[in-house]
Amino acid sequence: MRSKTPTRNELIAHPLRMRVMVALAGRELTVEQLGSLLDSVPMPSLYRHIALLIDGGLLRVVAERGAGGRRERVLAVADGAGLLDRDAIDPDSVDENAHYVNVFLAELMTCYADAVRGTGVRPGDWRCRGLSLYLSPEESVELNRALLETVRSFADRPRTPERRLRRLALVDLPMRDLPATQDPAPGPEEEPRP
Repeated sequence: MRSKTPTRNELIAHPLRMRVMVALAGRELTVEQLGSLLDSVPMPSLYRHIALLIDGGLLRVVAERGAGGRRERVLAVADGAGLLDRDAIDPDSVDENAHYVNVFLAELMTCYADAVRGTGVRPGDWRCRGLSLYLSPEESVELNRALLETVRSFADRPRTPERRLRRLALVDLPMRDLPATQDPAPGPEEEPRP
């Protein structure tokens, strides 16, 4: 019996496939280089998941070159491939939405764990900031667009010896709140730092 073809969201929202896509974000790498970065992943498993991402159109082969008497593929994330298809997610399903958020947050933790296991990375070289804001859905979209625009202004900086690859994640989650009539005076308040 043949299994069904995974959807775009199913392809992206898998812990290992998300790690592959994050490792390739903004750069081109060989499968061997990916294996070095994701050294806790057995190579047969890595090859299998890369094949799924290529077949699903999320990764592309940008070059092939000879290496040690064999052909080696150079991979990149396909244009626009890193985003979930939000229209295919039921906005009222707690379980479905929680799944996508959990996979994303788990990838962040794995990214950090992989980095501190590597060489030359200080375990304390991280920053977390939290801010609680009162925003309408439209204002939330506006804020996220403005933040992404600011972050993108840093994206084209070249790799140099003093620059380390960093993972910056923007997470905008709704919070449980009191009815507006019981609410204290609004205003942003920075969360305690861990």
